[in-house]
Parts: sequence; structure tokens; C-alpha cells
Amino acid sequence: MEKRAGRKASRLQKRREAAAMARKRRGRIIWGIFIAVVAVLLAFSGMYYVTDIEVADNARYTDEEIIDMTCDSPLAGNTLLFSKFKSRIILDDVPFMEYVDVAMKDNHTLLLRVKEKQLVGVLSFGGLDYYFDNTGTVVETADAAAYGEEKLVPRILGLDIKRVNYGETLEIDPAVLGTITATARMIKKYQIHPDYLDYDTEDNTVSLIYGDVQVLIGGDTLLEEKMSRVAAILPQLEGETGVLHMENFAEDTVNIVFVQTDWKDNVSVETDVEAGLAEEEPEAVIEPQVEITEEGISPETAGAIQENTEENYTEPAENTPETTTETPAENPENTEGEAPAEQP
Repeated sequence: MEKRAGRKASRLQKRREAAAMARKRRGRIIWGIFIAVVAVLLAFSGMYYVTDIEVADNARYTDEEIIDMTCDSPLAGNTLLFSKFKSRIILDDVPFMEYVDVAMKDNHTLLLRVKEKQLVGVLSFGGLDYYFDNTGTVVETADAAAYGEEKLVPRILGLDIKRVNYGETLEIDPAVLGTITATARMIKKYQIHPDYLDYDTEDNTVSLIYGDVQVLIGGDTLLEEKMSRVAAILPQLEGETGVLHMENFAEDTVNIVFVQTDWKDNVSVETDVEAGLAEEEPEAVIEPQVEITEEGISPETAGAIQENTEENYTEPAENTPETTTETPAENPENTEGEAPAEQP
């Protein structure tokens, strides 16, 4: 009996020793894994720590604002981990924003590529601005005072819109929406943001208002060519008051007619403006054949302009005769698109 009890005690002792050895091995394995993880993290922190953040495709918010919106995660200090686990950050709660894509440009540089809502125009009703996209859907609302000087989308006049609500689609003719969308795209491309985009629903034409200058674009034919010329001409019209006629623009047009007109008193003098390009192109040698017509400003536009220019307007001297200057006749010495001297 004593021998049997001794053998049983020996087996129990061996089992206790084996269990203790197993616990030690598990402990060593766990510590090994922990040390390996720490080593990897230290390696990551040394190889992939963030020293620079670049922001692309943002227009409404500054780089610093985009960084503050997106880089509030503990992972934001590591280029590899942040770009893997936070590759797309949704910004539904930020006005005019959809999301930001995060990428690792190099081991120490993060690239934040911004996706803003694709806005086309803004309509004003009751002190609020309603921003709509290329489908005519109202995607944002804001206080009218927040429109700002940057004019990232044109303020639309002339449309007969009866109902505007956030999330709803405007009751607007698809052809009209298409023309406004195409014009807004060219405005953004050439960075020539107007005070207003006035759409005339009677003849389906567009005009752009820049201070006291109205640009008659007409229809959306040759739209990119027209807008390229407008971008080149606008600096020449700084401080002027009148109408720039682009509605009869053709591919062989060299000079564009600018009618110096006071929209209140309808006094006008016709001059030519050189129709250059925003970027260089081969020199034109064909004299223009542009039909010159006087066009009135739509009531909506007149009211909007008067509101902005009334304070700075100076009444013309009494008995000022209405004068016009004929378009210069063809002149073989003026084939390079130079603006002729202004008539007295």
C-alpha cells in the first residue's frame, strides 16, 4: 500500500512539474510575441512617422482646415497605418464635403485628396442660399451672408423656380440645366467667377455679370472657345462699364465688340477689344465678321447690378448726346488682332 501511495504521489509531482513547465513556456511565448509587436511598432514609428501632409483638390476649405477635419486619429502619426486603416474618411457632417481619401505618398508624407460636392450654382430665397449639383438636386443650404468673395459657384438669376428645398430636385428644363452646368464648368476651369449668371429663358441664352460689365455669351455653342476669350479680355475691361458681345462669336473671330454703355441711360460707344486666348494659339489673320447689336439687360440682372453699383454711380452730364462709333473697316495693316484706337 505504501509503495502504491508513493508511486501515485510521484506521478502527481511530475504532473505538477510538467504543468509548471508548460506555463513557463506559454509565458515565454507571450512575452516573445509582445516584444516582437513592440519591435514592429518601434520599427513602424521609425520608418513611417509623419513629417508632412499634402492636401489636393480642395477649394472651399484651406489645407489646415482639411487636416484638422481628418487627422484627429491616434493613427495619424504613422503614414502606413493611417493610410491602411483610414483610407477614406467620410465627412457628411461638413458642409459642401463628401469624403477625403488618404494615401501614403512616401514613408513620411500623407496625401489627402478631397472630394467636394460637385456644385453648379446657387439660388437665393428668403435669405438662404440653395446650392444645387449637375442633376438639379439641392445638396446644401447656407445663410446668404456666407456666400463669400470666392464665388466658387455662380449665383443664378432669371430662372422661374417656384419651389426650393434641401434634398429635392429643382423643376428646371434639362436643356437649361445642361447649359448652366457647362457654363459653370468653364467658369471654374478658367477661374473667371462672375457676380451673377443670368439665364434668359425666353431665348435660352446666358450672360455673365462682372461688376458693371455684362458678357453676352449667348447659347452654349463653342462655349469653351468663348470662355477662353472672356478670360483673356476681362483684365482689359477693368473699371469699364458696358456689354461685351460674345453671342455671335465664330471660330474665325479675331476682335470682339465691347459696347461702352450706361445700362441706366442707354448711352453707348462701340469699340473693339482684342480677342486673345487664355493660352497661346497660332496667330489669327482673318478679319472679323461680327454682327453688332445692342442688347438690353434683363430686369433681374438690372436689379441685381443696380443694388451693387448704385452707391458708386455718377450721373452723366446733362444733354450728353448718344454716340456710336462704326466698326473699323478692313485694314490690311491690322491683321494681327490689335485693338484700333478709340474714336473721340
